[in-house]
Amino acid sequence: MKVFKDDSYGADIDGNRGTTVYEYELEKSDRDYIVECIMEQYEPDETRYTVTFDNPYTGEDIDIEVDIYEWLSDDEIKEHRRKEYLEALRVAYIE
Repeated sequence: MKVFKDDSYGADIDGNRGTTVYEYELEKSDRDYIVECIMEQYEPDETRYTVTFDNPYTGEDIDIEVDIYEWLSDDEIKEHRRKEYLEALRVAYIE
């Protein structure tokens, strides 16, 4: 994830300073982490998930909402559903 820090803010009419602005851009290299987070929260009817990153400037958590279809193909989602179903069958059979 790229983090951009903007300190080039001005002052308002009363002379009050602005605040530092951080902008975040997800990269392809974040895919494995994002997919892992999506799969931990996975619900069949949900398409939007919250992924938490760390802001390297402040150390604070950053919650970014992602769309499952931007990070996983339909085949990958179907495969996950199949594995989930088989696991549920296995657990039910054991019980």
